[in-house]
Amino acid sequence: MRRRLFLIIGLILLIVAGLVFAWTKFRPTTTRNATPTPQLPTDVFSVVFAAQDIPAGAFVTQENITLGPWPTLYRLEGLVTDPTTIVGLRARLDIKRGEPIFSSQVAESLAGQTVAGSEMALDMAPGKLAIAMPMSRLAGVAFAPQRGDHVAVIGTLLFLDLDPDFQTSMPNKLQVFVITAEGKLEVIEGNRGRVLTEAPLTNVVLAAYDIPSEAQRARPVSAIVISDARVLAVGTVQSKSAAQAIAAEGVGAPQAQPTPVGGEPAAPDIIVLEVLPQEALALNLIMKTGGDLSFALRATGDTSALDLPSWDLQRLITERNISLPPKLPYGQANFTDQLFIPELPGDRVTTK
Repeated sequence: MRRRLFLIIGLILLIVAGLVFAWTKFRPTTTRNATPTPQLPTDVFSVVFAAQDIPAGAFVTQENITLGPWPTLYRLEGLVTDPTTIVGLRARLDIKRGEPIFSSQVAESLAGQTVAGSEMALDMAPGKLAIAMPMSRLAGVAFAPQRGDHVAVIGTLLFLDLDPDFQTSMPNKLQVFVITAEGKLEVIEGNRGRVLTEAPLTNVVLAAYDIPSEAQRARPVSAIVISDARVLAVGTVQSKSAAQAIAAEGVGAPQAQPTPVGGEPAAPDIIVLEVLPQEALALNLIMKTGGDLSFALRATGDTSALDLPSWDLQRLITERNISLPPKLPYGQANFTDQLFIPELPGDRVTTK
């Protein structure tokens, strides 16, 4: 019995000796210059901070936000932890650099939000401009476009031949100064024509000219001026803050829109579009020079470019396979040098 006890004790000592040898043989050596491995604190988590000032109405981008630590002990409701969830949204208020961003501080659209500035400006994309244009029931697709729709803008212009120096319509008038047989100075005026080479010249007929029988006819052309523009508003826009300010001053109060007989609201006569700066310049020029504008409604989600050539009378005849009519000794008497803008009977509204 005692012999067996000694054997067990000896085996235990042998195992302990082996463990001590292994630890002294393979233990890691440390030096005074060794740098300890940094340990991440377990009492913080990552949240999204503003890397730069984000003014109200500005878009949140990858450049103006960053991730940073936030104490777990102060896990506030609404703290944004995933930057991808707010990139592309807009700030509802000014967010200063270094401040954490909360989900309540951003929104996809600022329409109806309580922020500085007009609702329309806050709903516009950076680099775009808003421009208002007159719109009739016919040019406005029977008033079908609404806010958020996309339209193509078609412009129609009239062109004339001009004298490059006078910048006046051709043909020029001709003035001839002659001296009569009585020795008096006489001025003869007439339209300058072109030499009629087919006319027989004699001692009596010295020259023959073709003289235009009427004023120069304008040449119309239609083109898609803007292939895609977003509708910001249809009808007159009056912000609540502006209306309240005018009412408080008691002057310049906005006039109510006329109400047709029957009590129905007046039809909109204006449309506001979101366009590029160069497109705004083109539309403004067409409006101010008497051109005609029509708005073609686009399908939902279709913002593709419409790269089409302009259309004139020649292209209309060629592309649409229109046969030229025969020359007749009669014709329509409704020629005009102005654009014909159809007026629908229903557009004539009688107000009380």
